[in-house]
Amino acid sequence: MPKGLGRRNLFLRLLHWPHLELCGLLVLITVFLIRNYHVVGALVFGVAEFPADLGGDSGRYTSGADRWVSNEPLVGKQASYLGYILVLAGLRTLSLAYDWVMPVQLLFTAAAACAAFGLGRDVAGRLAGFLAALWLVENPDIAIWNRYLLTDSLYISSLVITLWAWHRAVIRWKPVLLVAAVMLLLWTMTIRPNGWILLPLMVLFLAFRLGAWKAVLTVALPGIVLLVVAVLLLKPLQSGIQNENPMDFLSKGIVIWDYDAWNREMPPTETNSTSDWRNIGSYAMRYPVETLTLVAARVGIVLARVRPYYPWQMNLRIGIRYTVMYGLLLLGLIWYWRHLAVKLLVAAIVLHLGVVGLTVASWDGRFLTHFFPLIAVLAGAGAAEWGRRWYQGRDR
Repeated sequence: MPKGLGRRNLFLRLLHWPHLELCGLLVLITVFLIRNYHVVGALVFGVAEFPADLGGDSGRYTSGADRWVSNEPLVGKQASYLGYILVLAGLRTLSLAYDWVMPVQLLFTAAAACAAFGLGRDVAGRLAGFLAALWLVENPDIAIWNRYLLTDSLYISSLVITLWAWHRAVIRWKPVLLVAAVMLLLWTMTIRPNGWILLPLMVLFLAFRLGAWKAVLTVALPGIVLLVVAVLLLKPLQSGIQNENPMDFLSKGIVIWDYDAWNREMPPTETNSTSDWRNIGSYAMRYPVETLTLVAARVGIVLARVRPYYPWQMNLRIGIRYTVMYGLLLLGLIWYWRHLAVKLLVAAIVLHLGVVGLTVASWDGRFLTHFFPLIAVLAGAGAAEWGRRWYQGRDR
């Protein structure tokens, strides 16, 4: 038997090995547990030995939970993070320390890995799903948030779970799935302020699925108009946007939060115009080039993920990871751009980048991790299809 043919038969036997999927699952579980050793330690030895790490905003959420349990109104930005505060309030109601949010976040990450697998499988098969789930649980930039008392972990997980639920719901058109998708949408929208972008996304997605452009014109556009009117007229929504200071960030040319070295010089604004976020439109029309340049800089630094103040070894690791991921993502888009799930994921990524463009890039690069699972799904599709084409080419 020729040597090449023997290797081919061995590869085919491996692909059809009945325990292959079980081995893949064991790999995912092993990587998942290793990356989340701190949370696993909290489950085994208790949160006293492995407490949750705190960030600068942790006090906002714990204070909000205290106020909610005491039937006091939320203050400041707390209403913009209602979903996360309710989780903490639930823990306190059960007489559990806030540190026990770590296992909750770990469970959501496990569910997110399943959702990423489901999306990848729907697009390009089981291998794509496996790679998407593996890249999600393996990414240290995602796993680290599971040990923090911050909103990022739950938002990362809930986003991909919600998109998976909506994709399944519009394909099968079962009332139970649609109700579950709506509930997940409402939940994800309340975790972080940028969650509101999912509402117009789902309106467009549903309308497109119902009847393409006719439905978009008759259902989606009126829905988006109503959303814009609500944002302009309803004080809670206005305050939620204003609390992020988008106009102030624009006028100061801030690219990365809390890193002034990369700030861009912007044209002067009118007196007191930075106090109202609705002045962004008039400012951008007066200075379109400067505004678009600033937006592009913010989006670019988010996608690059590297930072000038990181150690060079860390920047090298990040650079290699995302160069490979973006290359595979591009292949996935080339081969599967017609797939409904791909269109949904791309739209979600673009909207998240739009929010960054209108505000700032984060100091620690967390905003990219918010939609990294979506990138992983598209990259998994690209990798799986590339592997199939490469193998078929060798077989000729």
